[in-house]
Amino acid sequence: MRTEAQYRKDLEKMKTEIWMGGKKIEKFWDHPQIQAGINSQAVTFRYAEDPKFEHMMTTTSHVTGERVNRFTAMYQSIDDMWQMDVALRTMIHECGHCVGRCVGRDGLSAIGIVAYDVDQKYGTHYYENFKNFLKEYQAKDLTSCGAVTDVKGDRSKRPGQQEDPDMYLRVVERRKDGIVVRGAKANITTASYSEEIIAVPTRAFVKGEEDWSICFAIPTDTPGVKHIAMTSADDPTKPTEGPISNKYAFTDSLIIFDDVFVPEERIFLNGEWDEAARIGQLFGNFHRHSHCGCIPSRIDNLVGACQLIAKMNGIEKKAHVKNKLFELIKTGEMVYACGLAASHLGMETPSGIWQPNFIYSNLGKYYSGSTYGREMEICMDLAGGLSITMPKDEDYMNPVTRPYMEKYLRGSTNFTTDERIRAMRMMTDLCASEYSAVWMVGGVIGAGAPEAQKYSIMSNYDLTDQENYARAYIGMEPLKKEEVAGQEHIPAGFKSKK
Repeated sequence: MRTEAQYRKDLEKMKTEIWMGGKKIEKFWDHPQIQAGINSQAVTFRYAEDPKFEHMMTTTSHVTGERVNRFTAMYQSIDDMWQMDVALRTMIHECGHCVGRCVGRDGLSAIGIVAYDVDQKYGTHYYENFKNFLKEYQAKDLTSCGAVTDVKGDRSKRPGQQEDPDMYLRVVERRKDGIVVRGAKANITTASYSEEIIAVPTRAFVKGEEDWSICFAIPTDTPGVKHIAMTSADDPTKPTEGPISNKYAFTDSLIIFDDVFVPEERIFLNGEWDEAARIGQLFGNFHRHSHCGCIPSRIDNLVGACQLIAKMNGIEKKAHVKNKLFELIKTGEMVYACGLAASHLGMETPSGIWQPNFIYSNLGKYYSGSTYGREMEICMDLAGGLSITMPKDEDYMNPVTRPYMEKYLRGSTNFTTDERIRAMRMMTDLCASEYSAVWMVGGVIGAGAPEAQKYSIMSNYDLTDQENYARAYIGMEPLKKEEVAGQEHIPAGFKSKK
């Protein structure tokens, strides 16, 4: 396993092509706003170094038997899966929202399950490719992004019907030693400073769409890969503004694959159109389970911020404040409970990888996304208008205007004006900034849109048994399983053991 220092040093060896704000970023590891994302991922290395968190942050590799960082390991049991939620909830108390290493690992988990099944079905060697890559991934303790979302073009048309066939990532040339791909992946968080890109199919395909049915891993600085990136990080030179986002925030990339070569040994699916959808669906399931660890921690942070600002405003004992804090606590603990249920009601797949229960992982993510607006409303209500109208740092540092701010912006006498100003800046960062807007949208559509979560829940909920209870009450004959419309569309192996 690597230390935080080794991780940061290894980034300096990369030659990733990144464009941001109209400029080419030559040394991304030195860019102050990209550093905010690197800081977030660095948390996972720092905690793994700490003996206090050894059980939480490390585990034994099922392919090498070596001790590895949990973010590079595949789940092998209920405890493996649950420990990840515990780890996420613990670490995110430090960095605010997310540590950024879940997406690639969740993509690899889905790939491992499907690659094994495809090999059994077609006699391919994708699972061997996967295991060899995983050994390298674990030995080097690599970071990765999950490149899932294609740009899609006209969404009423299938990939092969698009005026431009590059609207979905596709193979443009097949060679004996690999493939050449062209296209783009959008909304890819952490991509510009991750070391590997895990490219996963974004949808179901049909016969004739073999060229779009691809899945692979490549280094982020592979020739032909270009990142057009944006960042939500605040200006780190301001002393009080953006107290979270000037230290911990992400970049998101539009990743361009400009005729990129992928070696044969890095390919995990190549034309098996009938299996592509499973990778995307399983990725969604794994990543929604990850949200059941990080979302509760983010809400813990909101609870703490709201409690502090209520004290500074002198209203912490008011009944409406306690009710609002209860709402936040309720959401966080409900989502965390879904993660626990998804872990314990999951199942071992033929590949040996443990997968979470579809209903509870999707329910946790759906519930958290549906409450995000209310959480922001509570924060803004308790903070008040100063969360968006606070004079800037230039005024606070100006000797003419600072005395007025110190006099008139003080709240409870138990706190200094400087403490209250910094707390208000924190509330701005959490609920009224570009950083918070990115997280609010991500909270709703991250790991898939709410409709995808509803579909997964309904596809895995056994309506037949429930209707048969009602039929029994009134003396009707029970339905047979095969009579239920839609049951044949549930992919094999997606239901949890009972």
